[in-house]
Amino acid sequence: MMTQSVSESLLFRPFRTVGMVADSVAVDVKRLGSETFATAAVGKSWQVFNLDKLRTVMVAPMAARRIAALASARDVTFTAHGDEIVVWKRNQQMNVLRGEHKSDVMRLMTFGGTEYLLSVDHDQLLCVWAVKDVKACRLVRKLSLQSGAVRREVTCIMHPHTYLNKIVVGFDSGDLELWNIRTGKRIFAFSLPAPIDERSKQQGVSGFLERERLRRAELRRRQRLTKKRDNNDSASDDDYDDDDEEEETEHGMHSDSTTAVTCVEQSPLVDVVAIGRADGSIVVHNLKYDETVTSFLQTDGPVTALSFRSDGKLPTVVSGSNHGHLSVWNLETRKLQTVLRNAHDGPVVSAHFLDQQHVLLTSGADNSLKMWIFDQADHSGRLLRQRAGHSLPPHRVRFYSNTQGTGAGMGTGNEADSASSTILSAGQDRALRVFSIIRDRNAAELSQGSLQSRASELHMTMKELRLAPAVDFDASATRERDWANVLSCHEGDAAAHCWSTKNRAKTRVFLKSKPFPTVPVTAVAISACGSFGVLGFRDGRVEKYNMQSGFFRGGFKYVKNNGDGDGDEDMKPGDSDSGDSDSGDSDRDSDSDDNNDDNNPHDDTDSLMHQKDSTDDTAAYVSGRKQALIQAKARRTRQRLKRMRPAHDAAVFGVQVDGLNRVVVSASLDGTVKLWDFAKLTLLHTIDLGSPISRMVYHRDSDLIAVTTDDLMVKVIDTSTRRVVRSFGGHRSRLSDMAFSPDGRWLVTACMDGTMRVFDLVSGRLIDWLIFNQPVTSLSFAPKSDVLATTHVNTLGIFLWANKAFFSNVYMRSVPSRPIDVDLDKSLAAHIDAERSNRLDKDSNNDDDDGSGKLLDMFSVVRFAATAAQLDEELTTLSALPKSKWQNLANLDEIKARNKPLQAPKAPEKAPFFLTTQAGLEPQLDVTEAKKQQEEKQAREEEAEKQRKSRIIQSGGKQDDSSLVQRLELASSAAQRTLKRMRAEYCEQQEAEQSKQQQRKKKQKNKKKRKNDDNNDTAATAASTRVPMTKEMWKATAEHFEGVNTFLKSLSPSALDAEINMLGLDVFREKTHLAWMMQYFLCQLSQRRDVEFVQALLGVFLKVHAEAIATHPELLRIVPELQRLQEELWRNLERLLHANQALVSFFTKTQIT
Repeated sequence: MMTQSVSESLLFRPFRTVGMVADSVAVDVKRLGSETFATAAVGKSWQVFNLDKLRTVMVAPMAARRIAALASARDVTFTAHGDEIVVWKRNQQMNVLRGEHKSDVMRLMTFGGTEYLLSVDHDQLLCVWAVKDVKACRLVRKLSLQSGAVRREVTCIMHPHTYLNKIVVGFDSGDLELWNIRTGKRIFAFSLPAPIDERSKQQGVSGFLERERLRRAELRRRQRLTKKRDNNDSASDDDYDDDDEEEETEHGMHSDSTTAVTCVEQSPLVDVVAIGRADGSIVVHNLKYDETVTSFLQTDGPVTALSFRSDGKLPTVVSGSNHGHLSVWNLETRKLQTVLRNAHDGPVVSAHFLDQQHVLLTSGADNSLKMWIFDQADHSGRLLRQRAGHSLPPHRVRFYSNTQGTGAGMGTGNEADSASSTILSAGQDRALRVFSIIRDRNAAELSQGSLQSRASELHMTMKELRLAPAVDFDASATRERDWANVLSCHEGDAAAHCWSTKNRAKTRVFLKSKPFPTVPVTAVAISACGSFGVLGFRDGRVEKYNMQSGFFRGGFKYVKNNGDGDGDEDMKPGDSDSGDSDSGDSDRDSDSDDNNDDNNPHDDTDSLMHQKDSTDDTAAYVSGRKQALIQAKARRTRQRLKRMRPAHDAAVFGVQVDGLNRVVVSASLDGTVKLWDFAKLTLLHTIDLGSPISRMVYHRDSDLIAVTTDDLMVKVIDTSTRRVVRSFGGHRSRLSDMAFSPDGRWLVTACMDGTMRVFDLVSGRLIDWLIFNQPVTSLSFAPKSDVLATTHVNTLGIFLWANKAFFSNVYMRSVPSRPIDVDLDKSLAAHIDAERSNRLDKDSNNDDDDGSGKLLDMFSVVRFAATAAQLDEELTTLSALPKSKWQNLANLDEIKARNKPLQAPKAPEKAPFFLTTQAGLEPQLDVTEAKKQQEEKQAREEEAEKQRKSRIIQSGGKQDDSSLVQRLELASSAAQRTLKRMRAEYCEQQEAEQSKQQQRKKKQKNKKKRKNDDNNDTAATAASTRVPMTKEMWKATAEHFEGVNTFLKSLSPSALDAEINMLGLDVFREKTHLAWMMQYFLCQLSQRRDVEFVQALLGVFLKVHAEAIATHPELLRIVPELQRLQEELWRNLERLLHANQALVSFFTKTQIT
């Protein structure tokens, strides 16, 4: 598919990405002053966290390739991208080191503070770089770490404390060597203990390892049996025995090639390091004497990270595993202290104890950073704070309260603003998460209960106990404080689960159909009042439940009346199943029995006779009587159900409730969209689209629904008129999601071919067409329409796109014929910069902040388009600037006065270091000296003010001109020169025409001829002084003032007001400055460009300088020309408005006033 050359979308611009924390590259931790910072890689970019509150303080721009290694020293960061190393000063790229490495760089380490950088590539080539001057980095030495013919790969490098110019290098062969990087020679090869499978027999750990292997094998067998039952697999248990043995070998439990050194960590003691190996062993080794101090065995896989506690309280070392566990080892007792199981959902990438603190920072491959504090009585750790995102790609995202309007929000601050900036997302990692586009600290995962304790009891992993990935969810902010307000359904789950955003956890209430306990729920919806939940099932049923209690409140079914699907009978709660009474439970059981009659070989009579043959005849008779009553009621229910049919004949993939709880809309694979009465549960109308429906979205304010069909069409249905009003095609692949804009004007669709289309519902045409390098899986508009959120295939983040139409005027061009290519990396590159991050973090620390400034800095991210080109000289062109630039410019003084604090802050008076007292019976402070110093300070300030005024008087009152005055002077002088030249040319043309006229009058008398010549000379002289302004003259003059116009448009409203007010400060040149500004207004009005902006400036200018203009006759002579251009401009607009008004009145037959 070809793409056009347009570089960006017409409607959307990248804003930022949320949910990206850290990837599989180890985090680098450095201490600067009293604060500690962590640098984490995120794909092709990196970000810095302040570990005081684990808040983002800096995000780097996007690089060309993915980061493979990272290191930092003070404010300098080094990142490896392929065979290149990029040097950053804060978040600015300063240098690129290339040409020395022939293969990809995989290890980076700073050496000697900010003096040197070490880099190792896949060819085991180590380069030493001098990086003290980041702009002039140079190569110091290159050396190969290979020794002998056997190829080995470097797995880790570390600089031991006090070892000058020396590093410890670990290899995948199990070797650990000491190298001198100055001489380029290997100094020593350390002797480490034997592999674990040889030592296990001597140390008596083989039995433990065998039990651990059997426990894991049994766990996997149980998991596969469960999966087999779900998939009706016929495989036996013995089929998996070989797989178990293979997986044990893969995990490194009994393999001979598992002695690779994975990590090396310096201990607080000199010469002592901890060495982690792939066989799970941890060796504490003394480098000076080449002796092993102690060793530990980690039984859950290779050691991936090590860190020593350095606060001096309890000597411990923490190790991480590829299963996500953290093991704490006591160096005094040389035993395992505790285990933090499931600390991460994937391998632990890095672990760092903060300097002189009992706080541990860990990063994992699950896209998370976590801080653990070890303050428990048993020296175990607990989670202190974390920043986490989805560990697997999210596939469904919705703005919280985007269909309910602004409601109660989550977290602190203004509730309505919080709700409009909160995102709910579901991912393949089986998690339901909450993100905030304003404050990253508000991000959290909705809890699914105490999974960790349950996993320990059942010998299972937390991931296995989580709910399956969510298929659909809906949220309502109306009753958030009362009960559950989020409803979700999951893959293969027959129950819909309720969540509370207030408690950020799953509640005990769940919605499940008792007659059909195994049929999965495929669609959910919450009513506008927040009290009811509507479920759609795979077998076509649609049912209503109470959100507070979870009780069944009726099913939407219609009567089968002689083949006619529509009927007026309904299935009410009293007629069918009710979750709050015994009779209801009996009905549900009876219905379930009725559904299984065909498969049950025993009928009711056989069951009753079997009970009568019991030894206790009385008990059998009572039980048989009760069973007979139940069966009788079941037969009556079956007779009624024979006349009833479910809502649809196939799976339901969309249900929605209107804003007034009057109509329920359902869509199904049977190709029909049905409208139901919410209270009576009866069918109102059926719309047959003729093709299976796979997705449905609903816009409550306009009562519009959009559905996608298998023929790749998108159809918009008006539920009030009950007909299809729009059909959009052109899609070439399955549609993944759709979203209405909050105002109901746009419909955005996403396809799995990577395209995203924006349709205008009013005109029915395509207005924007994008294609992504990774297809969009879900999208959602913010309630205020300022942001569009998207998720993509194989990406962990949620990408936010600023809506240009919300911040500025967007001019719709013709229908795009080709998609615009959009790179997702630019979205992350447009992340908040450091200065804005610091300001945002300060706001996030203030609990009283109402969040009103959450998107005020959007102007610093979204670059607005320049003034649109003028299509015709007779047309009026707007500036395309945001309204906030000019709308309140005339009332800026009132706004400032209203927002001015009642009392200016005063700095407290500084007390002297030694307080003097007065003599007397009662000691009193002597303030005489303080008052004297205050009076002297006031006298000095008054003297300085007098000297400043005298300097102004002596200099003739001239002050430095403002930026606007300087630009006006340059533009005015250039315009005068151009105007003088054009007037001279005009006079020459007039003289040439007059000479031609004189030659035609040869027949006249000489006397009259001389008289006519004198008159012509006088007219020519007068014409040269009073030449009228032509369109060419206005256009040439306006070109010189284009720089002034651009400068004014770049200023903020406060700066504009200040510049206009400063025009009259110089009393000696006041008339000249005002004349230049009026000439600028004349040029802009004559060209009819930036009309609304110029009108706002003219209003402020006349408001401030009207009295000064009235006192100067030269300026008064310019006013009529301004008035003429203003009236001419409005006259054209008025004519167009009246013409359009007349046409609308004629065609609609309405009177418009």
